Amino acid sequence: VDRFAQAQDNLVPLNGFPSEVHRRVRMLETLAWSEHLILYHRQRGVAVKLILQEWLANPLSLLPLRVLLRRLLPFSLVSRLVKLKNGSAGTAQLVASYSPTEKM
Repeated sequence: VDRFAQAQDNLVPLNGFPSEVHRRVRMLETLAWSEHLILYHRQRGVAVKLILQEWLANPLSLLPLRVLLRRLLPFSLVSRLVKLKNGSAGTAQLVASYSPTEKM
């Protein structure tokens, strides 16, 4: 029993942090690993299973759903959604009131 408790503590070495932080870190690690599986190992089925498990474990978090949609929807649709979400923020604004090519 003591060995199991020690193994459980070693899962996320964040001693002193609340359990909510442990849960969030575990979720982020799993989502990062699932994205890695999709992008570099072509293990889509395993990755989807991991993402869905995290979504079930954290039903109020939208992050697992976001990762799932971002990685499974076609790129053109995702880029359109991102542009829609950002609105007109996609155009770069100059920090200074003059153009960089303007002579002083």
